[in-house]
Amino acid sequence: MSTRACYSFADEHGKSHVYYHFDGYPANALKLINEAKKYAWELPRFEADEFGAAFVVAAKGNSAGGARLSKGPSNHGDLDYKYDISFDKDLNIKIWTVDFHNSRLLDKGTLKQLWKKYIK
Repeated sequence: MSTRACYSFADEHGKSHVYYHFDGYPANALKLINEAKKYAWELPRFEADEFGAAFVVAAKGNSAGGARLSKGPSNHGDLDYKYDISFDKDLNIKIWTVDFHNSRLLDKGTLKQLWKKYIK
């Protein structure tokens, strides 16, 4: 069974969303967000759509399928997690657990803070 997640990247111009069909639990999500930095503009330059595209590259790796552009979390009835990613001096992330159409904030912080909690 897959752990599905939707990632929402936000800046002052709007949001871009990516649906990822596999391994959406927090530890793997943080690893993918960190990996996306390799393919995105160097921070502090952060553009939601560009970082979302970099996330797709990181998530797909050398495999077909799995990651795709999305219209947002409400378009997926089978999510386990959703993530809000933005930038203000650092990557800021909110981690939500999802049960059908209900969401509960599980955790929030910078990538560095959350990395210390979830990556062993």
